[in-house]
Amino acid sequence: MQKNNNIQIFLIFSALVIYVSFGVYTNRIISISRPQYLPVTAEVIINDLKIDLEVADTQKERKIGLMFRPSLPDYRGMLFEFKPPQRVKLWYPLNMMG
Repeated sequence: MQKNNNIQIFLIFSALVIYVSFGVYTNRIISISRPQYLPVTAEVIINDLKIDLEVADTQKERKIGLMFRPSLPDYRGMLFEFKPPQRVKLWYPLNMMG
C-alpha cells in the first residue's frame, strides 16, 4: 500500500512539474510570437547599392530579430548592434537566407 502511495505522489509531482514547465515555456513563446518591425535608423552603401537597416540594439530586439517576419522589403536588412563590441553567436534558419 505504501508503495502505491509513493508512486501516486511521484506521478502527481511529475505531472505538476511538466504542467508548470510547459506553461512557462508557452508563455515565453507567446510573448515573442509576433514579428517586430523596427524603424529604419541606419543605412549602408555597398557597391553603390544603399541598404536601409533596422537596428536591433536592445537585448529584447536582438532576441526577437527577424523571427516571424515573412519577408523583408527589397534593400532592407537588420543590424544587430552590441555595445560594447563583443563576440556573439547568431543562428538563422537556412530558409531565410537567399
